[in-house]
Amino acid sequence: MEQALIEALDLGDAADAGTRTQCETASAPGVSARQGEAPPAPTVDGTLAESAEFVRVEPRCDARGSEDWTSDASSTESGECEAHDVEGPTLRERGVMRYQLAKRIGRGGMAEVYEARELATGRRCAVKMIRPESADRPRTRARFRREAELMMRVQHPNVARCMGLREADDGTLYMVQEYIEGGSLKSLIRSSRELGARTAVSIILQLLRALDAVHTAGLVHRDVKPSNVMLTWDEDGRYVVKLIDFGLSEVVTGLATQTPAPVGRTLGTPAYVAPEQAMGLEADPRSDVYSASAVLYEMFTGVRVFRARTVSHLVLMHLHDKPVPVRERAPWLSKELAFTVMKGLRKRQETRFPTAREFARCLARAMRPRSSASTALGAQ
Repeated sequence: MEQALIEALDLGDAADAGTRTQCETASAPGVSARQGEAPPAPTVDGTLAESAEFVRVEPRCDARGSEDWTSDASSTESGECEAHDVEGPTLRERGVMRYQLAKRIGRGGMAEVYEARELATGRRCAVKMIRPESADRPRTRARFRREAELMMRVQHPNVARCMGLREADDGTLYMVQEYIEGGSLKSLIRSSRELGARTAVSIILQLLRALDAVHTAGLVHRDVKPSNVMLTWDEDGRYVVKLIDFGLSEVVTGLATQTPAPVGRTLGTPAYVAPEQAMGLEADPRSDVYSASAVLYEMFTGVRVFRARTVSHLVLMHLHDKPVPVRERAPWLSKELAFTVMKGLRKRQETRFPTAREFARCLARAMRPRSSASTALGAQ
């Protein structure tokens, strides 16, 4: 699978010459035999999730005892809530019955997500709709419309498709998205604790392909985290990534987003937020690179880059603390893979990978078996 992804990203040898300096590191043995494991099946836990916007938040412990942070605007993440059967309400537009809701599979501060069926075709889909108590708020409606518009900008196999924004007869705004049969990366990490290199890199390469498409469309996602990475399967039983939730996405002008976070507010999820986002500054594609690196770190080690009892402490750690080197927690990693992860976590944006594509190139090279000739040359 990795080779197919490499080819899709134009990551062949022809690209190496111009970018090798981005990935320079010491000689190291090849990737551990741990790469050969078969991927476990992800837990089925629903499909879409609401974004987190954290301000004056309180901790809650997840199943592993590690802190997860939420606020009034944050979501109950995919896999964090049980599916709730409903009585089967139907969304009606201009007198036409459009979608039959089957069960609620996600709930956040602004919206709820339902598994649904399109009555005209019988097709299964996901319907994300504004919660009733927020339905009449102009700001919420504007934000919801913007999320749908930005999501429809990105057409890519590794990004969940949004088929449109609609308004029911009663004024309820809702967007129709593809239904993802599978579970979240968060659930997979929880069940597996740590993932071998082959599985982790296969997943992260697909996530980076999705982010490359997001950035090419002129956006920054700003909320890359395991619960926003859904996993389904292809016909051969291999993982297929679907990036979800564009509630915090923003348009990029030049190297930064058009609108930084309001003064005193930080957009993102604290466990994965880039330092510049943690300070409420403008995000750019390198901010998503940082968050993706934090996700990969967690996949390799089973623990988050930083953990703290308060949001303020966690933010300060992202701003000032050096992460524990990934090889100290996952000593089976090759030096090349460890270097790549840690470069993505550098504090200053200009010292990280400049793009998701460049991050992917370095990961792909780190996974290549080293030839006996290059090994001998490196030993001289």
